[in-house]
Amino acid sequence: MADHRSRLPLVGVLAGLTFGVGLFTLFTIPGGGEATDQQVTDFYNSGGSRATALGLYFVLVVGSWLMMSFYTGLAARLDDDPLAGFVRRLASIGAAAVIIGGAIALAPSSVQINSGRPFVGVPIAQTFDHAGLMVAIVGGVYSFAAATFVLCLRARRTATLPGWIAISGMVIAVLLLASIVVAPALLLPLWVIPAGLGARRAPAATAGLGEAHAVA
Repeated sequence: MADHRSRLPLVGVLAGLTFGVGLFTLFTIPGGGEATDQQVTDFYNSGGSRATALGLYFVLVVGSWLMMSFYTGLAARLDDDPLAGFVRRLASIGAAAVIIGGAIALAPSSVQINSGRPFVGVPIAQTFDHAGLMVAIVGGVYSFAAATFVLCLRARRTATLPGWIAISGMVIAVLLLASIVVAPALLLPLWVIPAGLGARRAPAATAGLGEAHAVA
């Protein structure tokens, strides 16, 4: 348990960095309402652009796994709180949805890379991009946002996180849940990094008391 707690700050910082960088996968694939047909075509005709998006996706996969590990570690600090299991489930759903959403958005590019076939066309590419974004944001980022809100709400009682990090986490969670665009999703990894650093101030004394009571 102590070793897990000591690793939690490092996991949080790495999760925020890799997840934040990986999220740029969703920005590098043109397909939103403001992207022109020429921009979409240029992306799929550029091997370098597609390779960059694929590389960022692999970073996103690692970041999603680290995010799930970090939230699971924070949930463990809720002790016997029944919401701890709920947070773990939300984190698992969030990680899976982000990974799946990114894969859907990259599907047209993957077809080109693996089969050598020409560009599937703007309408199909945009359809996959929109579908991938919806899965990643609604299923993924929203789940992480809900997990953040629950964790921060319980932080005052359990001393899971420092007070200012808990308050800022609830504010960011509400902003994310109220948003339907991609850009605010970057607030999530920006919060996770200081949350990871703040996790260093874990309630070691509380944990020690719990163990002492258990022994008694």
